[in-house]
Amino acid sequence: LSMSKEGVELNAANKALMRGCERLGYPAEICAQQGRAPSRSDHGGWCSAGWKVGHRQGMHGSALADAARTGNLLLLDGCSAQEVLRNRAGRACAVRATLRRGGGSHEIVVRGRGVVVAGGALQTPLLLRRSGLKNPHIGRHLHLHPAMTIFGRFRDPIDFVKGAPMTTVSRVVEDQDGRGYGAKIWVPNFHPVTWAALLPWQGSREYKSAFAGFSHAAPLISLVRDQSEGRIWVDSDGRPRVSYTMGSTDKAHLLTAVEHAARILAAAGAQEVHSAHNIVEPFTVEASAAGEQPSLEAWLGRLRAAGLPELSASLGSAHQMSTCRMAGRPELGAVRPTGEAWEVPGLFVADTSTFPTASGVNPMWTCAAIAHRVSQSVKRHLDATPDIAEPRSNQRARRAAWACAPCACARAASPRAARTGERVPAKLSESDAVSAASTEADSAESVVSL
Repeated sequence: LSMSKEGVELNAANKALMRGCERLGYPAEICAQQGRAPSRSDHGGWCSAGWKVGHRQGMHGSALADAARTGNLLLLDGCSAQEVLRNRAGRACAVRATLRRGGGSHEIVVRGRGVVVAGGALQTPLLLRRSGLKNPHIGRHLHLHPAMTIFGRFRDPIDFVKGAPMTTVSRVVEDQDGRGYGAKIWVPNFHPVTWAALLPWQGSREYKSAFAGFSHAAPLISLVRDQSEGRIWVDSDGRPRVSYTMGSTDKAHLLTAVEHAARILAAAGAQEVHSAHNIVEPFTVEASAAGEQPSLEAWLGRLRAAGLPELSASLGSAHQMSTCRMAGRPELGAVRPTGEAWEVPGLFVADTSTFPTASGVNPMWTCAAIAHRVSQSVKRHLDATPDIAEPRSNQRARRAAWACAPCACARAASPRAARTGERVPAKLSESDAVSAASTEADSAESVVSL
């Protein structure tokens, strides 16, 4: 991922966080960044939406690129995993999926010596449930990293969408209970549409003024390591449902972080500080004030009193975790410490759903580390599983029109092959495992063996 703190350049918003923290005596530091230096100094203003050139070194520019160079990678765009299939011994050996092409769709069965599910903390548990897994921890213990954004309006332009986001962080309130639970304060990167959705509603005039001041705004996001838990399930209509209630401790941690973020913005030179509350008016910073500002503390008192009432404060979920958590026993979690499901040998989970608790930082590094750990278990499993087995006949796979390899591969070809007419090999090289995402649909079936 090319993580490094060397050569990190701060945009105006991150400089504001560092400046405010320095004046207040709060800790603040440079964050390691992934990827290479961009060709444009302003990053094109689209960092939050991803870079087409791949400089961010996401999976498409690192792990997937490495896999593609082996010649064993087959990507099925528009493909939704429906169910993990098992052989007669109960081991995972295939995935039934729906492949959409040109306004139509048909079912395929992708067979392999193992199955790795990486659909994220919201979709992975739903796929496991559809596949018949019964562990009670699947879909539970959902953590969300609840987050609230406030912003300061500065006299000079900030243009916070330009340059890399989250190049700085303050840990001033990251451990509020002595057990590592609290919040971090960062500089986010929002597209104007996201910004519009997060602005509090205090009337049309204030909303228009706040949105018009987009280029002069410096936002700070407070992100909580939450102890509260939720769950995800499918209702009687087959639609995913999420239930999550923020506990009083997490709310207190978030409000404490927001107070500190407001002080940082005022100390950094903001003319106004805007909360995410509909019922708390913006604070106008006293131009001649130095050091502590009694009027700011009084405003923060009103913010504390307002609390976090439903539908009156803009909150978001920064990351989703823990719905198939790892544990040493099936009574405590859905998957083993190796990532393998307790109920189904050969079925591995490698995403943030495996986190035993909410992470104390943004989960990218942790997720990458877990994926590496699980991959070692997958390799050992593959070494012990030389053959691809047939799914059990009592599963939906019995309806499949088992196709020969050339036919199946042609129908499951990548979008690039479909566009260019590139020939798909009749027999694919054996890959290490089948990677499954999730969703739903159906029609006629084909088979791809990996």
